[in-house]
Amino acid sequence: MTTSSSSTAPLVEASIVLFCGIPGSGKSQLASIISNYYSPAEEETKQTNKSGIEQNTTVKSTFSPNSSKTCFDNVVYIEYDAITSSISDQMLVMTKDYNQPKTRQPEHYEEGEYIGLHNNNYTSIDLEAWRQTRKEALKILHDELTMSILKARNEIHGTDSDKSSSQSCSKKILILMDDNFHLRSMRRDVYKACQKFLSARTFSVENDDKLSSSSVSFQKIVIGLTIVHVNTPLSTCLIQNELRKNTKRYIPKETIIKMDLTLEEPDFQKAKFESCTIKTKTAVTSEAQDKTTSIAVFLDELDQCMQQSINDYPILIPHPMKTPEERREEQKKTLQSRLHRQDLVLRTLVGVTCRADSSLAQVANKTRKSTLEKLKNQDYGDHNCDYNDDVWVLRQFEKILNLTDKSTTKIVGKDSKCSIAIRNTIREAHAKFLCDHKELSDNFQ
Repeated sequence: MTTSSSSTAPLVEASIVLFCGIPGSGKSQLASIISNYYSPAEEETKQTNKSGIEQNTTVKSTFSPNSSKTCFDNVVYIEYDAITSSISDQMLVMTKDYNQPKTRQPEHYEEGEYIGLHNNNYTSIDLEAWRQTRKEALKILHDELTMSILKARNEIHGTDSDKSSSQSCSKKILILMDDNFHLRSMRRDVYKACQKFLSARTFSVENDDKLSSSSVSFQKIVIGLTIVHVNTPLSTCLIQNELRKNTKRYIPKETIIKMDLTLEEPDFQKAKFESCTIKTKTAVTSEAQDKTTSIAVFLDELDQCMQQSINDYPILIPHPMKTPEERREEQKKTLQSRLHRQDLVLRTLVGVTCRADSSLAQVANKTRKSTLEKLKNQDYGDHNCDYNDDVWVLRQFEKILNLTDKSTTKIVGKDSKCSIAIRNTIREAHAKFLCDHKELSDNFQ
């Protein structure tokens, strides 16, 4: 992201990439390629090792430098399988029961809860490890975002010995989250975690006395969410999965098929936070030359998608939740506005009724008062779900004056033709009011 002025640049630009796809689709392979490609030259890249603990490893890119690609100061690779393996191993050591009996078959698991071992056993430990993995991954995400802000602030104040205190450009961090994310609710959890982080960071940083006046104008952090949908054919995924037999990464065939059936493809029309999505197929079966070319094209598209997520679709702070008292006060104001509007409608109807027949003035005024009282008490009778306020008021006014379509009652000695004429006059006045006050009417639809 290019900024026009350092004074308006954010402290941190965080690009978060989620990988969506069924087991065996090549998500981890693709995540490793991306991590390799964006790793800072001759710097250490933070990854999650097989013990679920972050370690620093030096990675050399196998691709030629691209001058247009985004340059990240830090790349973090959060591998869910490694975290799950670490957690389940720790739980097994604590229980000292490596032969725990199978507790549930795959078909008995709740939607989205698929944990498989090479021996096709599903235990309570597996399920609990999977649940804890999601929490732990979000915790790592939170910690990495926090550390990025702290490092950027330290550089502003010159406390980082490796950087000049005058440097004010944004710190850029890439966080790769490698899991199935086959359900939209799983992807939304990450989005909400980022919203929660933004809300907390905005409050704490704005109230931090350590920030100088020159840096308070900085937008604290911009987070963009990109989803990589690895849409590999099911048959290919099953073949790749078979190569994992006798390992903890092996998933029973039935589970993969079920996940494929329940997979919810990213769709910005169903969820706006999925606006920046890129779909690809893994190149594990391609020829070497074609594979390199296809990966290069994919990386270019991914870079553009990540930049778009930062520039056009950054994650926004959610509106604060209203308290019950605030909601009641808001409802009260809305009701008062509606009552005022309908009072204007009724006064208009009373006016035209009196001009049409002055003998109806008293009953028309009583009708106005009784109708407003019912509106105030939200007493719509049998028409609560049939009419909006405008239509209900007109029907109520006609009903009390015996001017409904089915009415044959004469009003104060008037014949039926006179009654119909008065009714039509009232309806014309009502329609004119709605036309003249259309903008006000739209606010209550």
